[in-house]
Amino acid sequence: MAWSLRTKFYVYLGVKNTIDPNYEDIIWFPQGMYVISSFSSSYGAQGYTITISGKDKMCLINGDVGGALFAAHEFSIIYTEHADGTITKDYIPIYDIIKEALHTYAQEPYRNIIINDLNTCGVELLDYIGEDISMYIYNQRYGDDGVVTTQISFGTENSVLAACFDDQILHNGGVSYNLPEISSKEYPQLSPGIYYSLLKRVNPTDVNTTAGYRATDITYTGELTVAIGGTITEMLDKIIQMLGEFEYFYDINGRFIFQRKRIYFNSSWSNAVVDED
Repeated sequence: MAWSLRTKFYVYLGVKNTIDPNYEDIIWFPQGMYVISSFSSSYGAQGYTITISGKDKMCLINGDVGGALFAAHEFSIIYTEHADGTITKDYIPIYDIIKEALHTYAQEPYRNIIINDLNTCGVELLDYIGEDISMYIYNQRYGDDGVVTTQISFGTENSVLAACFDDQILHNGGVSYNLPEISSKEYPQLSPGIYYSLLKRVNPTDVNTTAGYRATDITYTGELTVAIGGTITEMLDKIIQMLGEFEYFYDINGRFIFQRKRIYFNSSWSNAVVDED
């Protein structure tokens, strides 16, 4: 098996050129890279014969030649034991899971692992789970040319500012955005020289309690476990089942490709027009 993992060959289809003398006499078209599964040779009176049998490179990850697990493995989580004996659990980004699995189990060089359409970072919505008080997200600026900073406070933390914001919202038809700046000029009870601009108010009774978002790694939902005897393709199929319209294959140059399925709407050469929001 180790010999097969390292022994590969290309197949080319040659077409004799009888049209354009500017090109070579035979034009070769690549047909893919294959893994040698068996090799034999014989010598006789008629000459020397070599017989080579090969398989598509997918055999490196589907268990035919490589890619089979000798023990159950969890691909999505890494456990770290610290000096004090505590253990932390971290989720591995899907991008790294694919790259390391192909590199480790199929002995594929990193340069031959191409992952498209899969970001390493995503956006996670954050919900406000308070029960009694509202949350205010606002910008704060000191003086006319001061640096603007974003602040978060709750109604009890600065009840004076909360009351001013609520008054502004009331005069804005109950909408908590597109409000003008407020300061001690309009509301003397506020700190002098500071300007406030409300970005959003979130009430516990609101239908939409989304307070914002944060950047987060794109990881597998739950545990990505493959049992003993399972294969890398089994793990990849689980990832695709979670992501949706993705695919993986080896191209004619022997590179592993993981990408979103090419359809009219997500291809740059598409002339399809979607007339909707």
